[in-house]
Amino acid sequence: MRKFTKLVMATALFCLIMLTLTGCEGSSEEMPNLEGTWVRYRDLGYTMTLNADGTGRRGGISGESFDWTTTRRELRINRRNARSNEIANERWSVSLENDILRIESRQQSGLVRTYIRDGAVGEVDQSLVGAWYWNTNFFWEYVFDADGTGRRGIMGEMSSFTWGVVDDTMRIRLNTVPAGHSRNEHWTFDIDDGSLRLENRHDSRQAFSYIRNDGHGALGAVDPALVGRWHWDNEDYPTWRYLFNDDGTGNRGRPADVPRFMGALYPIYWGVVDGELRILPQQLSDIGVRVFRSVYNVNLIEYWTFDIDGYILQMENIEDSSQSFEYTREES
Repeated sequence: MRKFTKLVMATALFCLIMLTLTGCEGSSEEMPNLEGTWVRYRDLGYTMTLNADGTGRRGGISGESFDWTTTRRELRINRRNARSNEIANERWSVSLENDILRIESRQQSGLVRTYIRDGAVGEVDQSLVGAWYWNTNFFWEYVFDADGTGRRGIMGEMSSFTWGVVDDTMRIRLNTVPAGHSRNEHWTFDIDDGSLRLENRHDSRQAFSYIRNDGHGALGAVDPALVGRWHWDNEDYPTWRYLFNDDGTGNRGRPADVPRFMGALYPIYWGVVDGELRILPQQLSDIGVRVFRSVYNVNLIEYWTFDIDGYILQMENIEDSSQSFEYTREES
């Protein structure tokens, strides 16, 4: 019995020593499969490839070759051409989850590297799921589906992609790559009160704002109180008229029957968001207007406050308070 007790104690002591030597880590958790190519987070030009034969390569165009192996808890890299002041045999602790690889140096405190498996995009962020209209051109749309697929472009000419989020960056991987374009895109994003702002991490000139399509269209919902015809009589602009239809379309301008004035009615889209009337002139909503806007720095969407008191409609332009007008409802 004493011999058995001593054997148990000796075994326990041996296990304790081994746990101490391995950093007090359990032995049941095995190293995940690291073979393949990994792209370093926030640096598309830096990759690390771990081949099945134990060779590897990392860096950009002028990268370095190495040999690698793993233990239960470490990635070990033997650099073939390390300088005298560099670590030749690197040891890294490993964490792999959802195709995101994080390695932390065992030899240099605070040195952490994050990679994502080549071709992976990260996890779906539910706050992005849905349809978004570009607020400069309402025919351009992003759609982020909950399964990590998506599409973007003009209706009838949409291109597909997969998408996901790593930390604070949205990654898009195009299914079809246009000439001169990269397959992988990285975007920072911010969502505030139904508006989405995207900025390309590698080209800050590519910064765009989108409005969530909540099912009523990007301009908001139709307000029944506005539906109908409204006219404004002024000696400078007699009988200027608004027509708000119940499908979010309409027109505005001067009817052709006004004496002494050339009449013209201009089609519009309209809707209401949080008590704010939004109007998009249809003649400015084609694709070519992007050039117009970039040159003249104008907004395509008009934002108006409005108040209805009986048969009187008061409208004021939010961006230019001098544009304040009073309209009278026309009898149907």
